[in-house]
Amino acid sequence: MEVHHHAHTPGKKWTHYLWEFIMLFFAVFCGFLAENQREHVVEHQRERQFIVSMREDLKSDTLLLNQQTRLRQQTIKRIDSLIYFLKQPNPDEFGKSIYYYARSITRHYAFLSNDRTIQQLKNAGNLRLIRNQQVSDSLMRYDYQMRRTELTAVREENFLSAYMETVKQIFDGSEFDKMTKDAVYPSEIDWNRPEDNPPLLRKDKESIQKLINDLHFVRSINIYNINWNIDMIIIATRLSELLKKEYNL
Repeated sequence: MEVHHHAHTPGKKWTHYLWEFIMLFFAVFCGFLAENQREHVVEHQRERQFIVSMREDLKSDTLLLNQQTRLRQQTIKRIDSLIYFLKQPNPDEFGKSIYYYARSITRHYAFLSNDRTIQQLKNAGNLRLIRNQQVSDSLMRYDYQMRRTELTAVREENFLSAYMETVKQIFDGSEFDKMTKDAVYPSEIDWNRPEDNPPLLRKDKESIQKLINDLHFVRSINIYNINWNIDMIIIATRLSELLKKEYNL
């Protein structure tokens, strides 16, 4: 009977297993580095997208601030004209202008910042994507300054409410109705002027002085907001330039 002898395979040396381990470790490590690098690239892209979006928001805010500054300047001129006519010996001689100015200054120009990007950065935990500490701090300071408008808006609303309560006692509401007929909306700050000189319901010194006092506070809050608008335009412009510089936009 023929006997077959199987060839004996010598065992692998320990260096072979060590080399396999090193190769496996190297492959896993390289995969980790590649994934980590991919995440960094994605985060940097998202960071840049946020910065580009933020600059668009700043541009939008600046345009609105400039627009509201012009409207408030018009309001102040109309308040000054109204006070001038109210101080005349016979205000009814200027009823056309008094009614027009009294009604046209009642609009409230509430500023609403375009804060879509800031809110995304804050609410979704994306603020960590902003690696530049100077940029991050500047964004938060800008957001803080913008949120201060909420307090001023409430104060202005109170001043306007007090003014309109006085107006109800001195002016004939039916004349205001005539002024709004056929008016074109939306308009910046305009109403139809009365065709004649409608009289005031009350012309006593105390009532006129009360109206002038209320106008003073409405005028003051408009001056405050104009100065605030100008400051915020400067801040927004500087922030936009900082973003452009730091991110080579």
